[in-house]
Amino acid sequence: MTTATATAAEPSGSRWRWWAVPAVLLAVVAAAGALILGRAGSGAEHRVVFLVDASAVPSPDGGKGYDFADISGAVAASALNAADDDALSLRRFGGTCDASDNTAQLVPAATENGRPIVDAARGLEPTGRATLHSGILAAVDDLAESDAAHNRIIVITAHGADACTDNTTEFDKELRERLDSSGLRLDFRFVGHRVPTAEQRALTKTATASDAPRPVFTDTAEELTGALQEFVVPDSYEALPADVPTSGTGDVFHPFAWTTAKEVRLLEDPEAEPRTLASLDSETNPGTVAWSEDRTRIAWTEMSEAGTAESLIGYVPEGSIRLMNLADDTVRTWDCEQCDIAFAGDRLISAGPGGTGLWAYPADGGAPAQWRVEGLPAMPSGELHGPAYVLSSYRQGEELVAYVRPLYDDTSAHSVYRLTADGAAQGVLPRRLAENFQAVDHDGARMIVSDVVVGRDAAGSCEPMSQRTKVLTPDSGEESVAVAPGAGWAPFDAWFTADGSAHVSYLPYRTQRIATGSCDFVRSEDPRVYALEEGAEQWVAVSDAKRRVWDVGGGSQAVTVLGEGGTATLTLTGEGAERTLDGAVGELFPSSAP
Repeated sequence: MTTATATAAEPSGSRWRWWAVPAVLLAVVAAAGALILGRAGSGAEHRVVFLVDASAVPSPDGGKGYDFADISGAVAASALNAADDDALSLRRFGGTCDASDNTAQLVPAATENGRPIVDAARGLEPTGRATLHSGILAAVDDLAESDAAHNRIIVITAHGADACTDNTTEFDKELRERLDSSGLRLDFRFVGHRVPTAEQRALTKTATASDAPRPVFTDTAEELTGALQEFVVPDSYEALPADVPTSGTGDVFHPFAWTTAKEVRLLEDPEAEPRTLASLDSETNPGTVAWSEDRTRIAWTEMSEAGTAESLIGYVPEGSIRLMNLADDTVRTWDCEQCDIAFAGDRLISAGPGGTGLWAYPADGGAPAQWRVEGLPAMPSGELHGPAYVLSSYRQGEELVAYVRPLYDDTSAHSVYRLTADGAAQGVLPRRLAENFQAVDHDGARMIVSDVVVGRDAAGSCEPMSQRTKVLTPDSGEESVAVAPGAGWAPFDAWFTADGSAHVSYLPYRTQRIATGSCDFVRSEDPRVYALEEGAEQWVAVSDAKRRVWDVGGGSQAVTVLGEGGTATLTLTGEGAERTLDGAVGELFPSSAP
């Protein structure tokens, strides 16, 4: 738990050229539907707010900004072509992060407002940082008194993200609160103009956090003006969605990662090629992967095959924890021995070595610190080998919830605890009902649990392990029938699908040592998979046990098919198309729920 370093991924040729072309970015937020707020308003049928990025943008000659001709031209064409009875207004953002004037309304809402907006936009002087979130929240407030049938916020920005924070979760929550209190419902649409590759990912993350479709990127001023025109003067307002959900679960593509024997790989865009986050040497293997709640950060572990001698129990793997910010590809690194990782919300945590408890890792790459969680059982006294906890995290609605199972506690009332992001633990699985926790459903009510029938996993001994699995509702004590495929088989993976069905995958677990000296599953054999539909009385064997499907949003599915040697072929399907991403996948880690 020692060093912390920060590195940045090598930029591609296009990233080196980010300053050479004016990067004008249009994020279009359209809210449609009859919004009867019961307040005084403009009386116009349509209400449009232009939100313009007036923050400083580097230029090739080292000046303080760049020519706003593209922005002012697109705004001019759109504002002047809007219907005279549409109410238009103009707001700008940009300045000091915490200052009250980092966003301001320049032209109040009124009909026949095209010319004043054009003049004001052309008079803007870029300065300060891109306070995108402040601008959007203030623009929502601008619409609070609207009684128009259709309300829109059109954001014209030269940046892909807010410069003051990378925490889109807090912004998303605050936006939802303002929308709920005002009655407004917004559907976000993004168009990016001449946005370099490095910034396109940041814009995509903002779109995802806002339940928006993937951004559309344009290359010419004509395309930019045309795209903006489509949002200001659409062919039909009725074509816009009339009822946009506020649950944060829009059908957008969610990125996913996977490991191979020596790589950690990532797919962020269903139409792009996967990229490699880590390519390891012959003595290092990828471990596990974890996603932050807002999907803007991804963490993984890299473990040494050799490890360090540790008494009679074999070897403790040495390795590293790496954390990448996908907005700019900055990578933070910490040393760690045998660390299990997870996110509690947007906080990266690990089960530290030697029974040292839970550790938290700051997003800025600072030194990790022990995370004191109120409500967890006290650590046992004396020297411990390996981590004291098993960690996992599950998406429940908009939240990413972490669960912890203490390994050295057999006397407390609960065997599994739910962690909150602010550092509190709540017992959720009474020990009298079950010891081993496998998975939790999407609302946290039901769990897949297992019990040992035969065998044990003691220090220095790898005996055949047999376990039976069942679905349990801890609050009521209701449980399903158990499933157990036979002697020597134990649960390797378990999950709930969106329809509430429980699934468990079994592999042989018997005398076999991996390089670290720990016991492991026999992954070269075919799994046995069983499913229990919600409300059903019996588990059913899944005929195609080698195939597993993940819904990754945006109409796409990630599909793995297990092949020889324990690795799988990964394909992406959607909209009638299918393409193979990798033929040697070890494990897949979606940022969405299974």
